[in-house]
Amino acid sequence: HRFGRLDPAEEAAWRQAEAPQTEPERKVEEDLELAVESATDCWVPWSGTSQASPSSATTPRSIFHAFHMPFAEVRKHLRGLQSAGFDAVQISPAQKSKGGKEWWTRYQPQDYTKIEGLGSLDDLRQLCADAKDVGVMIIADVVFNHMIVVASAAEWQRAVKKPTELAALKRRLSEA
Repeated sequence: HRFGRLDPAEEAAWRQAEAPQTEPERKVEEDLELAVESATDCWVPWSGTSQASPSSATTPRSIFHAFHMPFAEVRKHLRGLQSAGFDAVQISPAQKSKGGKEWWTRYQPQDYTKIEGLGSLDDLRQLCADAKDVGVMIIADVVFNHMIVVASAAEWQRAVKKPTELAALKRRLSEA
């Protein structure tokens, strides 16, 4: 099998080996599987109950990676994720990034002062509040070691000493 994804035969064998489930457990798992399939490469069944609560654990035992998933969509699945044993949800970078639907555009930051692309600042705040209410941490993936490339390092170094060039590069960055 490929790294990060079970082939269908392995997944079927894994599912058949799991203990029998009650109807409510099966419904939670089906809802969660739909969320997982739309957001990740690999479905990993999880058993057990989350130990997290809004005021308790500071280190999650299990993290659901809501890769490139809009904040509003993550909110819809918080209870199911918590019921399935996830203590935390990792969201993709929230800052304004290079335009595009491809996953990697989230990792090309354009403006660290703006929340844009997967939802608004209010959407992010609501996600965090709802997650806290159900005892799930939100972990934000961030990119601080680089930004979208609009000029060479030499151009930026020269622009530091020339306010007009610096303003032009900043404009180029905001329009990228």
